[in-house]
Amino acid sequence: MNDRVVVLENELRLKHEDVTSFGPSELKRAVNSLRESEERLRLAQQVAHAGTFEWNIQTGVNTWTPELEALYGLPPGEFPGSEEAWEQMVYPQDRPEVVRRVNEAMAKGSFEGEWRVVWPDGTIHWLYGRSFVFKDESEKPLKLIGINIDITRRKQMEEELRRARDDLEVKVEQRTRELSESESMLRRIIDTSPIPMVVYLEEKNYYINKKFSEVFGYTIKDIPSINEWWLIAYPDELYREFVKKRWYTAVGKAVKNKASITPQEVTVACKDGSKKEVLAYFSSIGDMNLSILQDITGRKLAEEALINSEAKFKAIFESAGAAIFIADVETGNIVECNSNAEALTGRSRNEIIGMHQSRLHPEGEEEKYKKIFALHGRGGSFKNAEAEVQHVDGRGIPVWINAQLLKINGRDMLIGLFFDITERKWAEKELSNTKDHLASELDAMDRLHAISVKSVLDGDLSAVLSQIINAATSITNSDMGNIQVLDLESGRLRIVAHRGFDRPFLDYFDNVAEGRAACGEAMSRKERVVVEDVTRSPVFMGTPDLEVMLAAGVRAVQSTPLLNRSGRLMGIFSTHYRTPRRPDERELKLIDLLARQTADIIERTLAEKQLVDSKAQAELYLDLMGHDINNMNQIALGYLELAVDVVKDDNIKDLVKKPLDAIQNSSRLIDNVRKLQKVKTGGLKIEVIDLDGLLAELRDEYLNVPGKDVAIDYSPLGDCHVMANGLLRDVFSNLIGNSIKHSGPGKSVWIGLRLERIREDGGEYCRVIVEDDGPGIPNTLKENVFERLRKENGKVGGKGLGLYLVKSLVEDFYGTIHVEDRVPGNHTKGARFVVMLPAIDK
Repeated sequence: MNDRVVVLENELRLKHEDVTSFGPSELKRAVNSLRESEERLRLAQQVAHAGTFEWNIQTGVNTWTPELEALYGLPPGEFPGSEEAWEQMVYPQDRPEVVRRVNEAMAKGSFEGEWRVVWPDGTIHWLYGRSFVFKDESEKPLKLIGINIDITRRKQMEEELRRARDDLEVKVEQRTRELSESESMLRRIIDTSPIPMVVYLEEKNYYINKKFSEVFGYTIKDIPSINEWWLIAYPDELYREFVKKRWYTAVGKAVKNKASITPQEVTVACKDGSKKEVLAYFSSIGDMNLSILQDITGRKLAEEALINSEAKFKAIFESAGAAIFIADVETGNIVECNSNAEALTGRSRNEIIGMHQSRLHPEGEEEKYKKIFALHGRGGSFKNAEAEVQHVDGRGIPVWINAQLLKINGRDMLIGLFFDITERKWAEKELSNTKDHLASELDAMDRLHAISVKSVLDGDLSAVLSQIINAATSITNSDMGNIQVLDLESGRLRIVAHRGFDRPFLDYFDNVAEGRAACGEAMSRKERVVVEDVTRSPVFMGTPDLEVMLAAGVRAVQSTPLLNRSGRLMGIFSTHYRTPRRPDERELKLIDLLARQTADIIERTLAEKQLVDSKAQAELYLDLMGHDINNMNQIALGYLELAVDVVKDDNIKDLVKKPLDAIQNSSRLIDNVRKLQKVKTGGLKIEVIDLDGLLAELRDEYLNVPGKDVAIDYSPLGDCHVMANGLLRDVFSNLIGNSIKHSGPGKSVWIGLRLERIREDGGEYCRVIVEDDGPGIPNTLKENVFERLRKENGKVGGKGLGLYLVKSLVEDFYGTIHVEDRVPGNHTKGARFVVMLPAIDK
């Protein structure tokens, strides 16, 4: 149980912590991973009979998983979501202690315990829970996250064990006088016992059996008294004192009351350095003590109050975790048995004694077991022989038998320990079924993966949906199936993929309206419709649909709506069966997986088609703008430039220049859009660019701007090359041109160009700095200066692509760009643009 709890706790902790430090893209991947994790967690909870919760302490909202609601007898979604509602479901006698421990957990940070809950039907169930408190930096509790596991069966078994033990103690007291065995016989039985035992006084260990030495590695020389045992078996001082105090408290009561103690779970350090989890039993036998250490992996060991030396054999005999039969080797008749033997066979001790051992086994196999008994009676012993015991009610009970030949009162006796392995056999069967289910689900996952790959690579929707139908009929044991897609114009369902149907069925159900048949009902409800028998279902009775279904050989059908992530109906996924039946939960889960994937594929295909159509339309508009509008701009420019030359009046000339500037800006915008398109589509060839030479050319070009006093400082570096294309010139031309344009009319402008080759983050870079002494850029605009449209003084600004194009080009060349103040802290002294591009060796 502890292993399962640790696994589920780790899943919970990872769910809570792993999504807090991701960026947008990482977060998206994390969410997908989280969904998969939640699915695995949900399956694990179902197998382990466990459920989880998350209590937001600040808001008071307590969120339960459906598995946890089931542990409290609630249907999914019925838990009110408050801590008070949970407390009311706790068994009244347990409630104060559980609430107190939860409150203590707010300070301690964790909580662990067992309690009873009352289901709505009045039944009482046991739960085991562990939880952890998550706090903020000030240690204020924020959330309590935990897990509950149903331990009702374990508690029932513990109660049954307690009752059996109490009954056994009564019987031992009643039969004490019946047994008179020698000390030699007791020692032989202890020595051949498969259970570690030690007989001791407080000052001296009287006897340690072989199994004790085999399990723990210690001999009587290692632990001559219990004092040495405390030191070497429990090396941690704090843990040792805890075990001793608990042990001696229980032992004192047991000795005083002439009774055994409740088994205590302890961790024992073995001689080889390993550790074992055991249950420690204690009994007082006259003037001596008996301790039995049981490995808690499965065997039940004895715990009996032994009164005197004559009761030693009976204590071991009755408290062993197995049914014990003692049979005479010569006759094969049973001469003694314990109470576990009575429980195993359903017979009383008086009925068993005198019966031939072969009658313990199934009727008709007596001769087989007589031969086996005779063989082992001569051989002396055998271990872990698998057999079957016949209960009086007719049940066959699988057992493991360990037997040892003993001589009792001069007669050869075979003592057999019969271990009931019914639960182990059940577990093996369940494990086999689980493996089969896992193999089936793994095959389903492989098919889903293959379908996903095909949908991405092929883009053929019809072929992919046909493959999904084939997978569905295979992994869900259905005989036929189809997928219908919702036609948005008509609002009807159209079959797009199918398997196992002839044309009459396909023609009939190729145009289904809402509310018709199972698929129409699922369309109307937006939830799955399962019809176990079409001849008895109101969905089909009295309709022409029934005749078509029966003609196609369909007796049962399920229809699952295909919903996209936002809940919009995309179509219907149906599987059909030739015999009346209802798909089991595993099949429905697989159908849900297929339906979810089918909806995603259909939605993605439709989105891709819309994207292709939108792209084609955008390219048409761009071609229209780039060719026809630009041609009209050129004609207008020609007339306006002619008008500027002809007009003599300066006022009129200024009026003519304004539309001339506007049309020139329009042409530049169209040119920039073309360039941006080439950048995004990779339409320009990447080549080696001499950055030093490029900047020198731009310096010479911008020194001679008509009507503007421009000074540009630049000293060539000599060697700085990058991989780019011809548009790199536009990057720095735009930056230099902006410095000149924004310097103001009639003002001189100083521009500084610097080129450096630097090493940063393990790479070589060419760093270009373009700075000026213009009006600068306020801090409020720096963050948005590279955006296509930006707000300035409450208005949307930005007429062209300008700096947006610059940033797009730089990033396309795997570089970066940012803006800062030329004089730190004073933006009015000019702006500085810093461009970083990966350097190469020519």
